[in-house]
Amino acid sequence: MYLVGQRLMRGVGGWSYFPGLPELPPDADDLGQVIQVLVRSGHAVLADEHASSPLRILFRDCAGADGSFETWIIPARDRTAEQERQSDAAREKWGTGPDAEVMANLLYALTLYDATRFETECQRGAEYIERCQRPDGSWSCRWYFGPYYGTYACARFVHQLRPGAGSLVRAADFIRRSQHSDGSWRQPSSRSGDALSTALGLLGLAVAQPSGGAGSADAGRAARARAWLDENGDGDSWPSCSFIRPSRLHSYGSRTVTTAYVMKAALAWERVTAHAESTWRDSLTPP
Repeated sequence: MYLVGQRLMRGVGGWSYFPGLPELPPDADDLGQVIQVLVRSGHAVLADEHASSPLRILFRDCAGADGSFETWIIPARDRTAEQERQSDAAREKWGTGPDAEVMANLLYALTLYDATRFETECQRGAEYIERCQRPDGSWSCRWYFGPYYGTYACARFVHQLRPGAGSLVRAADFIRRSQHSDGSWRQPSSRSGDALSTALGLLGLAVAQPSGGAGSADAGRAARARAWLDENGDGDSWPSCSFIRPSRLHSYGSRTVTTAYVMKAALAWERVTAHAESTWRDSLTPP
């Protein structure tokens, strides 16, 4: 109910990165994140009530012929004075155009929310996102630091629709090559590992595992990463790391965000390991 209370009350509704900044429009990234929370917590009816309007505007007015859609949700016509200011600010300050990591986050949410209803948008979006993959197998981000969040978010969505896609193989290879000898992952400009990059690397690697569970090489990589995290925490949390970058001069992160992603990664690999053990036991059971 707190999240519902933080939605924008004017215009198309939805949610904003900074709801107290009137010139910042609602965006597809926050919309996707809130839909995920509502659906996974058993409150899909609230998504029906509060996400329908921004989704309708997004796919009607902000979508491209190539399967992409804008990050900012701004009507194309009949704008209010505030929406005109938001459009000007998006063009002059924030930047316009589609962002693969934002698209992947919202489209993943829609596969959880109503995969049948949004099948066309998801399939066309997956094609666009796969075309955005870099030659090294990663996805770049405009709104997040480093390559690991975008790679994880895009791989997670593609895996939902196309679990055997070649883009997932390339993403996994990128993540494997990027891990350092101490088990960590790090920002490209850094000389030392950080907990958030390591957690995101682990999550991306977990997404890429086959249905039968992790191979021994990836299980070893994950074990080294988890050992590094154990050694580099603060007892009950992990340090704040740069996460969101609204501009080149600003960054946002927190101990809470880092710690949540570390826990998410640890749980993901517990599931991978448990599935692998279950598959191994089943193979020993006579028919």
